[in-house]
Amino acid sequence: MKNWDKTYKLMATLYGGKKGYHLSANGLALQFYGYGYALAPDAAAYESYWSRDYAYHQGPLGANTILPGYTEGSINILAMEPEVDSTSFSTTRALTPYLNFADVEAAEKRRTVALMSVSDEAGYYVDIFRSDLEDNDFLFHNVGTALALTDGEGRELSSQDVDRLELLSGDTGSWFTEKQISKFDGNFKADWTLPQGITSRLWMTGNEGRSIYRMNAPSTTLVDGLTPDDCGKTPNHTPVLLVRQIGSNAKSRPFMSVYESFKNSRPAVIGVRALLSGTSSVGIEVGVVDNRKDYFLSAEDKHTRVDIEGISLRGSFAQITVQDKEICSFYLGSGFLLEKDGCRIEVLGDNPVYAAVYRQENEIRCSATGRIRLTWQGKDCIVEAGLNQCIE
Repeated sequence: MKNWDKTYKLMATLYGGKKGYHLSANGLALQFYGYGYALAPDAAAYESYWSRDYAYHQGPLGANTILPGYTEGSINILAMEPEVDSTSFSTTRALTPYLNFADVEAAEKRRTVALMSVSDEAGYYVDIFRSDLEDNDFLFHNVGTALALTDGEGRELSSQDVDRLELLSGDTGSWFTEKQISKFDGNFKADWTLPQGITSRLWMTGNEGRSIYRMNAPSTTLVDGLTPDDCGKTPNHTPVLLVRQIGSNAKSRPFMSVYESFKNSRPAVIGVRALLSGTSSVGIEVGVVDNRKDYFLSAEDKHTRVDIEGISLRGSFAQITVQDKEICSFYLGSGFLLEKDGCRIEVLGDNPVYAAVYRQENEIRCSATGRIRLTWQGKDCIVEAGLNQCIE
């Protein structure tokens, strides 16, 4: 997935599948990109198939995933936009200039990832990661020279050294060094410091039963130029975040995070908040600069209506932007209904539709893959399938 039209470019890889054909047993994993680099990568710094560290670099411990459980096998794409047809490798069309997403499940895991462009100069990623297990380890690698943990208000988390760490998958954790633990279950930030003035920041919403570990992992690559100033090249370590959740099923209480890379201490994201429904239909509110809030919802079942904090959704996914208390964009991903504060998308048909309403060049535009009834700012209209249609 990529949003490549603006100065600040976004790209993510979300992958799983059967082992073989250059696909390793990494779990349902992802990589995030920024400033021309894979900043949150899958590690690949082994010298050969016979190297001692081959198992780490080609297994889930070197990937951004959840352990234990699924490591390889079939995947199911529940929803994706832009969608690539079965005869193509890529697509040239998208419903909006600002949003891409994919919703993929594999065994007991399900991961919804969105790319959100804020402006020509800023954007971020949303990751809603479910795991239908009571105990889970969330692993996240990011290249850099240091990793700092703070709460949602910016206060440093207290930590203690850990001599031994056994992962829930049964791995000893011997690849990880300089391990520290923070007993904290609230919203937090993880900041990776990189060369070239880059900061990578991961916000995560809190949940009971959580412990947060930071530690060093083996290097990310053997190749020059793949990371900023070669900060991820051997022999440099990779700072790793591990979030452990015990006794709280991560299907209904998933790991929800927002990831952004920025320069010169100028982030776009200023806070996150979980939106919960009591089921595995969940969402996240993202606070953005300039008095803006972005809402992302991921539903358990696209055919069942869910109501979360004034938003009604019957579909797989939704995104809404509110700025200065006015709805600016409205996105329904593979669904039938989206409604908030008098704005409404209703599908006129039996099949799920992708539809978006947004402002572009001071005009209200609508894109849809099927026929919809749109209620927007007091106006009612029927919109046929099509891209970038003016509705004013």
